[in-house]
Amino acid sequence: MKCRNPTVVLAVGVDSSKFSHCLVAMKFPEQILLEKQVPNRPDAIEKIDVEINQMAEAQGLEVIYGLEDSQTYGRVFSDCLLPLGRDLREVNPLKSNRQKDFYGQDKADPIDAQAIAVVVLRCCETLPQVVAPDAILASIRETERHLWILTRQKTQNLNKLHMQLTQVYGGCYKEFFANLDSGVALQFFHTYPTPQILNRASRSKLAHFLYKSSKGRLRRHSKHPDPKVRAKQTAEVVLSAVKCFQTEPANPVLRLKATLIQQLCQLVITANEAIDVLVKKLDTELLPRSGQKLRTLKGIATIQEARILGEILTPDRFHSRHAFAKYNGTAPAKDASGIRHRHRARKACNHRLKLTFYFIALSAATHDPISRAYYEHLLSKGMPKKEALKRVARRLSDIVYAMLKTKSAYNPRIALASMERRRTQMAA
Repeated sequence: MKCRNPTVVLAVGVDSSKFSHCLVAMKFPEQILLEKQVPNRPDAIEKIDVEINQMAEAQGLEVIYGLEDSQTYGRVFSDCLLPLGRDLREVNPLKSNRQKDFYGQDKADPIDAQAIAVVVLRCCETLPQVVAPDAILASIRETERHLWILTRQKTQNLNKLHMQLTQVYGGCYKEFFANLDSGVALQFFHTYPTPQILNRASRSKLAHFLYKSSKGRLRRHSKHPDPKVRAKQTAEVVLSAVKCFQTEPANPVLRLKATLIQQLCQLVITANEAIDVLVKKLDTELLPRSGQKLRTLKGIATIQEARILGEILTPDRFHSRHAFAKYNGTAPAKDASGIRHRHRARKACNHRLKLTFYFIALSAATHDPISRAYYEHLLSKGMPKKEALKRVARRLSDIVYAMLKTKSAYNPRIALASMERRRTQMAA
C-alpha cells in the first residue's frame, strides 16, 4: 500500500477521558499548530472540528484524527465526527506508548495526544479507520463485559462466604454442601447461618425445608428414588455434622457472623439471578441477530461467543488470520537476536481473548475429535500439556477467524482440508 505524503496531512491526536479530550494538531515534521482541552460534549467537539478544518484549509492540509479509544471514552467524539465524513483512525496504544517512551517525559495528556498525532503523521494509511459500531455487536460487548464484572464480584463474595462459614461451621459444612454456588446451599445458609440456629429445627422441619428449596433434586447423600426420603436422610447428615457446635452459646460475635453470612448469601443469589437474565438475553436475542455461528464449534458456549464478538466487533479489522492470532494472543512473539531465534508468550495482546481461547482449547481437546487427535499427537511427541494446548488454541484461532469472515457454521471437513493444505505447503 502506498502511504500518503505526510507533508499534506494535519494529524490530530486525541487523548480521550471521561470529562474532556486533549487535542494536539501537528504537521510535518512534528510542528505543533494547536494544543487544546475540549469538554466531552457534542457542541464543543463540533466547534473545535470547525476550527481545525479552517486551519487545515488555510495551509492546504488534509485533517486526519487519531484516537486510541473510539468506543468508550472516545465514543462521543467519534459519534459526532463520523456523520460529518471526517477521517478518524484507530491508533494502537502500543505504537503511541513507544513514541511516549521516545519523548522520555512524565505522563501528561498533551504528551499522550502528541504521541498519537505523531503515529498518525507517520503511518496514517496503515491505521484502521474508525467506523460506526454495529448496534447489536456493541450491545453484545456491553452485556458480556457486565457479565464478566458480575461473575468476578460473585466469585469474591463466594470466597468470603467460605471464610465466614469455616469460622462458624468449621470444615463440616463441606460434608453436606460442597458446592456453595448451588441454590439449595445458598438458601440453607441464608436461613441457618450458624449451627446454633439449627437447635430450633427438628429433623422433619429441616427435611421439609431441604425438599422444598431443592425442588426434590437432592442426591448427594442418598440415591433413594423418593425425594422426600432423600431430604430426610440429608437432614440427618446435617444435624449429625453440626451436633458438636450446637452446645456453644450464642453471643454478639456469632450474631454478627450470622448477619454477614446472610448478606453474602443474598449477594450471590442476586448475582446468579442477574447473570441468568443476561445470559438468556445473549442466547435468545443478541447472538442470533449477529449472524455468527461460533457455538457450532465444540468448546464455544454462549459466554465465549459473546466475548469473541464483543472484543473484535468485526473481523474486517484484521487483514489475515495471523493478525487475528496476534491480537488474541494465540500466536507467539518472535524473540530473535543474532543467530538465536526463539519464541515466547505474547504479552502485547487482548488478554481476555487469550484466556478465552485457552479454555476453548481445553474443552475442544476433550470433545472435538479433530482437536483431540491433534492434541494427542503433540503429546505423543513429548510436548508438555500446556504447550500442546497453546498449539491447539492457535489452530482454533484460525478456524474461528474463517467462521467469522464467512459467518458459517463449523464444518470438520473444511477444517481437515485446510490442515492438509497447510501441511502440504510446509512440506514443499
